[in-house]
Amino acid sequence: MSVFQKILGAVFAPYKFNVMQKAQNELFMAIISALPETFRQIKEQTLCGKLYDLRDWDLLPDFKSVVMGYAGDTVFQYKKRGVNFKIAGIEIFSKKNKRFENIEILVQNNLVCGIKITNSKSQIQNHNLMNLTRKK
Repeated sequence: MSVFQKILGAVFAPYKFNVMQKAQNELFMAIISALPETFRQIKEQTLCGKLYDLRDWDLLPDFKSVVMGYAGDTVFQYKKRGVNFKIAGIEIFSKKNKRFENIEILVQNNLVCGIKITNSKSQIQNHNLMNLTRKK
């Protein structure tokens, strides 16, 4: 996003949500794209959906709830009851803390439902999206 768009978001309240949503989408899609090949199905189905919001999650306070939408009946193709797991081992460099922060992704019923970046508020300006790595 350009500096002009960020300034508009700070000045005009309706545009602020649009700028914030674009930043969240950019961060989330970069994280999903960095998943290893073993999670190819999760990566493909998440990238074909549309991220609406990353909200604070009351159930798990450290995680952000992922609000996504899928076109038509696509969600029924991907949703599988009882396929629940957590993906860990991805790191992103935090410009604010000057170190790598761990990323955890929750998958419930074979759909991404939550994301956690340690010591973060999930703001794009605090992270270097070119510095996503997998733990060895």
